[in-house]
Amino acid sequence: MATRLMPAAAAGDAGVYRWAAFGTGFLLQFNLVPAAWHIPVTRISLIAMLPWIAFLIHRLLSRANPLSTILYSAIIVLFVFLHLAFSGTALTFGGGNVDLALSLGYLIYLLGAVGLYIVLAQRSGTAWFCWGLLFGALTSLLVFVMQAIGLGGLAISLGLSQPRQVIQGLVDGSSRLTGMWGHANEVGHILAISAPAAGYLFVSRRDRAPLVLLAIIMGGCFFFTANRGGMIAAIITCIAMFFARKESVMEQRRPLLITLALLAVVGYALYFLPAPEFIFARFTEDSNINNNASGRLGTTLAGLEMAVTHPFGMSGVDWRSALRSRTGFSTPHNGFIAMTNSIGLPFVLMYLVALVTVVLAGLRKPRKLSLDIFLMLAAVQASFSFMFEDVSLADPFMVIIGLIMARVYSGAVTLAAPRRRNASAGRRQADAQAATQDPLDQAT
Repeated sequence: MATRLMPAAAAGDAGVYRWAAFGTGFLLQFNLVPAAWHIPVTRISLIAMLPWIAFLIHRLLSRANPLSTILYSAIIVLFVFLHLAFSGTALTFGGGNVDLALSLGYLIYLLGAVGLYIVLAQRSGTAWFCWGLLFGALTSLLVFVMQAIGLGGLAISLGLSQPRQVIQGLVDGSSRLTGMWGHANEVGHILAISAPAAGYLFVSRRDRAPLVLLAIIMGGCFFFTANRGGMIAAIITCIAMFFARKESVMEQRRPLLITLALLAVVGYALYFLPAPEFIFARFTEDSNINNNASGRLGTTLAGLEMAVTHPFGMSGVDWRSALRSRTGFSTPHNGFIAMTNSIGLPFVLMYLVALVTVVLAGLRKPRKLSLDIFLMLAAVQASFSFMFEDVSLADPFMVIIGLIMARVYSGAVTLAAPRRRNASAGRRQADAQAATQDPLDQAT
């Protein structure tokens, strides 16, 4: 079973790269809170990105023509610097300076994602990363169980959950749990990142086990959180994976029809057969749906106005205060609008171009194990999630944003290629070169 589920690791250090990709994916979903251990870091994933920055520096120093990657990295640093200079963010450490921590976090994630992208571009690298995302999300469901049985305080003390949580009630008297994050809506969209991971593994390896894990993850998430947006984003991502397949339309038709038939059967069962009341309560008895829709539209328009007048963003306190004074809401419920707060409008415009580029690349029927398939599905999932909540400020989505940007602008794929060597010297010293070649190059 293990040999079927997990791609075979190469001997030596090449396997270390893949396990590192798996561990990074795992920690993005099972994202511990080091502050509980008196470590002044918001999430463990922030620490996990530091080795990738070191790996990026190593590649820049050991590969020819790294100019495009250096230029991209410099642009990212410039964007963060301009935001800090013009947004009114206090440049003081400690004391809970969330704005500064968020800006520096974006910088670390965006630069670390370039190093991570180099490894994911290698053979099986993406597969190991996706398995990490799935197993991390599955493990994180245990935190819901701890909260449900009254061990939420223990989860916080162990660093398994965020101290500041927003617990909401439902019409049946139950509570919407938050898992490892601060709000039920936030955790719903974060766990939905499992959808592009499962979709990639199904498309590239014809393995249905990831789809089963995805169903368990999203089913458990909805049971504990009653979050609709994350479920919708995951379903749309699963539909999008059929457009990334390499086969012809006739070969795609059978699994598509099977999937649609299964969805129809499930829908029929939920409508006509006895089903948990919380499903109907969340989708049919929510009297606040119209208010939510009008509120989201109003905050989006107000956020666009502020983005134009403050192109490099504002401090979080000022930005949310201005939004509240205009609309009565302190959150825009839109990830694209919230992104301007953390890094600025020019970066958001670059990201929108990267989104379109990545989706088009995935639709061009790339080679079977191409990283473009995962990035296309991740772009779809992130885009729909951003239209529901401001989750672009959540750590896992910062990494997804960084990978998409690295694919389009960084030129990092050239750093994944073997070093250029003199042809005649290579013929004379082939054995010696094979012995000293970078293990990651051998993996390709």
